[in-house]
Amino acid sequence: MSGGHLTPDNQDPVPRELGSNLPTSVTLGQVVLWCGRPDARVVFMPADLVLIPFTVLWSGLAILIGVVALNGGSRMPTGIAISIIVVVGLFGLYLFVGRFVVKAMLNAKTSFVVTASDAIVARGRTITRFPLHQHAVEITRTRRGGHATVYFGDSSGGGMDVGNLGLDFLAPKYGQRMRSRIWKAHDMAFYNVADVAGLMDSFRRAGVLTS
Repeated sequence: MSGGHLTPDNQDPVPRELGSNLPTSVTLGQVVLWCGRPDARVVFMPADLVLIPFTVLWSGLAILIGVVALNGGSRMPTGIAISIIVVVGLFGLYLFVGRFVVKAMLNAKTSFVVTASDAIVARGRTITRFPLHQHAVEITRTRRGGHATVYFGDSSGGGMDVGNLGLDFLAPKYGQRMRSRIWKAHDMAFYNVADVAGLMDSFRRAGVLTS
């Protein structure tokens, strides 16, 4: 089950498969209109169309420089050349494989909740809330309409959205500097929701403006 919705009279608003991921304080005293989680079948995000080719280009160039240095084609010390190859190789491996594993692990413990007043993302012990009636909600659907990604709040930057890429560790240190030039970021988002009808119905019942 990818999502659930209910009536205000329901005494058990959170489906069992999601309840284990949600601390009791998340929905305490609130009417839950819908809840769900990211669809694990969706692997790639739109930003991957740029990120993967860039990674190939950047990794290949860096490794080539290191190999040339090892073969005596430059004055770079051998130790530095080996270090470049190892570091770039490991980071490239993470970008190609590791981040998808990390993203799958994070999404497995992520739950989305819509109440009459808030949108909530619960990931382990980290709870993020967004008041639904302060800003419009932006919804992006796939071409076939099978999934939806919902953005909450104002976006910063004018580039491509790079959320849900398994690169969360970059955000605290580099996020603000890079957003203005390379990507855009939102206050919060529901990524790759399969239960589009249930989610849209919850927004309608909450009286939320969507765009």
